[in-house]
Amino acid sequence: MQRKGSVTGLCEICGQDKVPLAKVIFEGSTVYGCKRCVTAYGLKKSGRRFIPVSAPRPHLKPLRRVFEEFPLVNGYGQRIRSARVATDLTQKDLARKIREKESTIRNVENERLRPTPDLVMKLENALRIKLTSQTDDEPDVVPSGALQPKRVTLGDVVVFKESRK
Repeated sequence: MQRKGSVTGLCEICGQDKVPLAKVIFEGSTVYGCKRCVTAYGLKKSGRRFIPVSAPRPHLKPLRRVFEEFPLVNGYGQRIRSARVATDLTQKDLARKIREKESTIRNVENERLRPTPDLVMKLENALRIKLTSQTDDEPDVVPSGALQPKRVTLGDVVVFKESRK
C-alpha cells in the first residue's frame, strides 16, 4: 500500500517501473530511486517527500511485424538448452535471470511453447544466441530498432566503492 501523496515511476538505478520513488544522492548525482535501492545501497535521501517522475517512453515499433519477417530457427529449443548448459545455468537460474517462470523455460526448450517476441529477445540477450532466422535473399543486418537492446540503468554500469565507516 502506498503512502498518501506518494507517486510511482521508473527507478533510475535498477530500472524497476511503477514503484514509489525518492530523490537520492547516488555517486554524487541526484537521481530518483526506489525504496529497495535506497536501503540496499545505503543512499541518502535529498528530501523527505517521494517525488513524481515521468520517464520518457521511447516510441517502439510493434515487434509482431519483425518476427513475421524473421521466423524462429528450426530446433530453437535445443539451441536454447545447449547455450544454457554451456553457460552452466539451470532452468531455474535462467528463469530467474530473465524474470520468467521455470515452467516457461522448460516448455520452450521442449518446443511445447513457442516463445513470444519479448521472450525471444530476453533469451537472445541472456544466452548470447540467435533464435530468429532470415531468408537467403535478405541481408544479415537486422533493421535498426527491430530488436531493442536491454534498457541499461545506472546499477548496470556503476562500480561501487567500499564505504568507509
